[in-house]
Amino acid sequence: MDPALALRAIENALRLAILAVEGDEWIELQGAPERSKLEAKRDDEFRRRDGVQTSQDLLEFTDFYSLKDLILKNWPDFKIVFRDRARFKVYLEVAEDVRNAVAHSRQIALFEKDLLSGIAGHVRTLVSDYRTEKDPSARFYPLIEEVSDTFGNIGLKDTYFADKPLGRLEVGDEIRFRASAFSSLDVELIWKFQDKDNSTYHLPGEDDSLAEVGRGSDVEFKYVVTREDVGEWVVFSVILTSSFDFHRQDLYDDARYFVYQVNPPLPNAL
Repeated sequence: MDPALALRAIENALRLAILAVEGDEWIELQGAPERSKLEAKRDDEFRRRDGVQTSQDLLEFTDFYSLKDLILKNWPDFKIVFRDRARFKVYLEVAEDVRNAVAHSRQIALFEKDLLSGIAGHVRTLVSDYRTEKDPSARFYPLIEEVSDTFGNIGLKDTYFADKPLGRLEVGDEIRFRASAFSSLDVELIWKFQDKDNSTYHLPGEDDSLAEVGRGSDVEFKYVVTREDVGEWVVFSVILTSSFDFHRQDLYDDARYFVYQVNPPLPNAL
């Protein structure tokens, strides 16, 4: 696994574990950053990133070091997930040792890349095992960890939770998506994409003709907005399936949704 992807996978797994174990109460735990400081980071990012709908989830603004401290300082809660405290601490210290080098595009040794990849795989497996205990179907079917778009929006599990579109797009705009998922089975993960659907409640199509956009646990792909996407409630779906003969739903296992508005081209642009 690419070192940057491995580090991101580790951080995603830590956040998933914190939410799975503690829910929204994580912010009150020993070792959690002060709410006011996280809110300040969130608000500062909103000001700096013009035109981007930045995440409102304070856990997204909790850095790697704070995630580590939060888990270690509340180990009795997290032992059920990570099991061996000494091993878990060493894992995160290894990741810490190379994190700055990777963030600044400096070369790291081949053995460090292998270590990061192995740590990411093991941490993801432990978190997946815990999620499987809470949701037994995860033993058989892959689950999405996260999908985000060009603007930093995180995909929704259901359009029911979309109180408003994420922003306005123009025909011809290119959107890039980054997606990650994990399966407890040795199967190939397959990603598909479904464009415009103007219903207020959306599920992936009932046929198998959707465009495949990537394979593997971590993928990136792009989509160019077309004239057919024009509308005021436009749902794009990122869909996860696998090479397994069976799926959580008829033809897919998990999905995330993005709701936008797409402007019609002006008459002189037709």
